[in-house]
Amino acid sequence: MVTSLSDWITEMSEQHREPPQELNTQMVTDGMHALLREEQIRTVFQPIIRFRDGSVYGYEALSRGPAGSLFESPTVLFSLAEHLGLVWELEYLCRRLAIQRYAAMQHTELLFLNVNPHVLADPRLIDAMTRAPLMRSIYDQNRLCLKSQRKPR
Repeated sequence: MVTSLSDWITEMSEQHREPPQELNTQMVTDGMHALLREEQIRTVFQPIIRFRDGSVYGYEALSRGPAGSLFESPTVLFSLAEHLGLVWELEYLCRRLAIQRYAAMQHTELLFLNVNPHVLADPRLIDAMTRAPLMRSIYDQNRLCLKSQRKPR
């Protein structure tokens, strides 16, 4: 189990075949804060298909970091956010961008968003989902489904 940011960097470096000396704690921390500040999240929408007729039932929004970066993989991105205590901030950004991008595509099907179990239990979630007009619109139209696949630690 990875216990420190330094251990996390070493583990990620090994998994991604990047020399550990090229990464340091400050560089990774600064990179994550810049990613959040500059909203460098890509959203892809995966269709969810009805088996009985092959029609699209909804779309699952999947978030990725900048292509070609250490943060591209959602596993790395969300793991780092957890180590830095930035899960709420990252998930809020991902949800907001996913909803904005989904609305721009003018889909009428359901939108499925993955949510960390700790965020799902956070009372700020409903407030955040109902405060912004666009989020409120999709929320009020019953077109939003929040789901959690990860177990709380």
